[in-house]
Amino acid sequence: MIDIIASFLDYWPKARARTTRVLDHLPATDLEQMQKFDAPMLSRNPVLHYVFAKMQLAEERGLGLKSLRSKAATAGLPLPSYSYRAPYMVLTIWRESAATVRSRGDNLEQRLSASEREGWKWLASLESVQVRDYALAMQVPGRTAKYHLRRLTSFGLLRRVGAGRATRYEVVRE
Repeated sequence: MIDIIASFLDYWPKARARTTRVLDHLPATDLEQMQKFDAPMLSRNPVLHYVFAKMQLAEERGLGLKSLRSKAATAGLPLPSYSYRAPYMVLTIWRESAATVRSRGDNLEQRLSASEREGWKWLASLESVQVRDYALAMQVPGRTAKYHLRRLTSFGLLRRVGAGRATRYEVVRE
C-alpha cells in the first residue's frame, strides 16, 4: 500500500495537469439522468480513483448507479431517489416502501386502502407500469387497477403519461 501511495505522490504533478484537462471536457450530469439511473460515468480525479482502487478502497468505476438500482429491486425496495436542494444533490435510499408515502406527509398512508398500499409497495420498485400489468400483479380486475392508479396519481405518487391503450404510469421520485 505504501508503494502505491509513494508512486502516486511521485506522479501527482502530471496527474493534476491531466485531471484539469479532463474536467474541462466532462459532460454535465443532470437530475433527470440520475433519476433514470443512466447518468454518464464520470471520475473527477481518475488518478486518485486508481490509487484508491488499488488499495481496495474504491468500487470499480461506473457500477454505483447500476448497483443501487439492482440491489433495491432484488430486495423489493423502492428505487433510490435523487433530488436537488441547493447546493447539493441528495440521494435517498429507502428501507421500506411505506417510507416513501410517509415522507410526503398529509397522513397519506392512512388515506390509502390496504390494497392500494400493497399496490404501492409493488410499484415503488418499478419505473413505470400499465394498467394491465398492475392488474395482473395485484390480481385485481382492470377497473380496480385503473382506479388504484388514478388514486395514486391524485396523491402525487404516480404521473400519467400517454393516452388510450398506450397510457403508462410513472413512479414520481422526489
